[in-house]
Amino acid sequence: MYDIIKSKILNNRLFFTGVAIILIVLYHYYCALSQIHLLSIFKRGYIGVDIFFFFSGLGLGYSYNKNSLKQFYRNRIWRIMPLYWIWAIVHLIVVGIQNNVLPSFLDVFGIFTTLSYYGIGSIRSNWYLSAILLLYAAYPLLYTLTKKYKWIFLLLTVGITFFIIYKIQLNWYHNVFIGRLYIFLLGIYIYQSINDNDHKPLFALFAGSVISILGFVSLFYDSHPFDYWGTCCFCPVVIGLICMLPTKILDSKTISVCGKYSLEIFIGNCWTMLLMTTLANNNIDTFWKSLSYFVSNALFAIVLIYANKTIQALVRKRTRTI
Repeated sequence: MYDIIKSKILNNRLFFTGVAIILIVLYHYYCALSQIHLLSIFKRGYIGVDIFFFFSGLGLGYSYNKNSLKQFYRNRIWRIMPLYWIWAIVHLIVVGIQNNVLPSFLDVFGIFTTLSYYGIGSIRSNWYLSAILLLYAAYPLLYTLTKKYKWIFLLLTVGITFFIIYKIQLNWYHNVFIGRLYIFLLGIYIYQSINDNDHKPLFALFAGSVISILGFVSLFYDSHPFDYWGTCCFCPVVIGLICMLPTKILDSKTISVCGKYSLEIFIGNCWTMLLMTTLANNNIDTFWKSLSYFVSNALFAIVLIYANKTIQALVRKRTRTI
């Protein structure tokens, strides 16, 4: 069973990230049109973020061990920052128009550096993009700690993040990040276990099972921010269940393409949610709102895919000339 799950996780990473971005898009669809009761089936769709965090922690291990530290950071910067800055420009313009205010220097500085996530400026950057950049920056340290302390470090993370969320009053956009640190570290741990040919020791299996059970139980309380922490803890079980899908489904090209362009789809979805806030103030039928949601998300994603391909081609050309 372990070898089957290991093989499917390694060979179908794009399928998993494709499932993740589809779940996120459906969750935000529920958020935008929560008056449609049927959409409540997507209420836990934010587990897609946890799947992303897991596969980010896992996938970064290959780049970290294959490249120098300088090249590792360069690859991460060129992968996400151009698209992030495109998102930031549009976000600043739209928010400025919606609030009828001209962004200040601190607003621009804060959002372009992601420091607005930590309180610099009045226009906050997207929490996920800010969080993933922080995890990229801290990856060498997190990798070393996971390598040295293994499940002790993961268990401490679960306990400490639980304590922070419940005892320290933080904003929701900080809680949703802190509550998900465990799943990112688990991705690192799984990479290291696979790379070292280390079949899960009994303690790791027991500890992971206990954490998953705690996460599942917490979901019945349905209270923010506990549900984010609980979903994170339960996410490994969901990943395991996805591994049990027939190979024909796991080989789905459509879902894998969504996984390949998950960042572009996500940023397009962020813009779509800005559009939906505008439509929410107008008396528009839910059918047209739904159509606008999916059409705009698709169009934004296509534009971003082509923009990013152009950027990456320029980066490769510049790299060859250096």
